[in-house]
Amino acid sequence: MKTKIFNIIICALIPMFMGCCTIQKGSDQQFVTKNHMCVLKNYTHITTEVIPLYISIDLPIKGPQPLMDSLTIFLNQTLYHYFDNGDDKHLPYETVYSKDVIHLVEHYRDTYKRFFLNDSTTEHEFESDCLSVTLCAQTDNYVTYEVDRLFFGEGDEVSKEWVTFILPDGHRLKEIISKKNLLRFYEEHPELRSNDIWEHIQSHGEGIDFVGDVGLLNDSVAHQYVYAPGIFEDVRYPLDVIAPYLSKNARKLIKQ
Repeated sequence: MKTKIFNIIICALIPMFMGCCTIQKGSDQQFVTKNHMCVLKNYTHITTEVIPLYISIDLPIKGPQPLMDSLTIFLNQTLYHYFDNGDDKHLPYETVYSKDVIHLVEHYRDTYKRFFLNDSTTEHEFESDCLSVTLCAQTDNYVTYEVDRLFFGEGDEVSKEWVTFILPDGHRLKEIISKKNLLRFYEEHPELRSNDIWEHIQSHGEGIDFVGDVGLLNDSVAHQYVYAPGIFEDVRYPLDVIAPYLSKNARKLIKQ
């Protein structure tokens, strides 16, 4: 509940259909972002409380061109997936794609606005209630974005995924840790594993996809374990301990 109240307060301060935040991260470094928030519409929650649905993104405004190009594609794909989730409002990706990163959220909002349901309705047309795309890690060798999809039901849930980009070539890191190695990490470091996650793996067998989404952060590996749709657990594993279990490319990045 605290998460929802906090988000509602933040959203209420944002002028409708406008982005107003100009917080910069790493302004004295090579890669620079600016946070941008945009309220899409109002939505009546099942509690009858009116909630502004919003998108918040750390937009890249300065950095190596290969990285900037990769992030432009990544943000377009993320926004397209958020807006274009129904056969009755499907638009070809190539006609929606835009290189204007600074105005990207407004571009997608304006493109899909004709498909919006009326404001203050108990239904909405988006993939999740709100969307947050945040720069959560930055080193000399890589940057990692976290994508949060917020769902306001009887309780608040946040589905998370992470995407790591390699500096300076801009390539995405395809794998951080394999299922086999994460299981080996659990077995060899019981003091660092979640007992609930371990018990769930044991009871459901190793056939389940217990790796889920992981992210390479500055000093740890972020992991969201999915017990069932809408039921998550977020954990962190110290980078200095889990490093030997990571993929070859991930180990290379953190050792450089």
